[in-house]
Amino acid sequence: MTNESFFALAITGMLALLFGMLLLFGGCRFFIFLLPIWGFFFGFGLGAQAVQALFGDAFLSTALWSL
Repeated sequence: MTNESFFALAITGMLALLFGMLLLFGGCRFFIFLLPIWGFFFGFGLGAQAVQALFGDAFLSTALWSL
């Protein structure tokens, strides 16, 4: 292992710890902010799979046909 890779690993570990501490002390605010975003993507995926199952088209295969 060279010094450069250890330095990059140490910086990445420090950033991960900083992000973890940020979520530890302010996690509820981040959760309230991210919950509708996660819900949008989950609902989009669920709706796309339902349309795929009902009509037999591939996922988003006809999205460009309407342009």
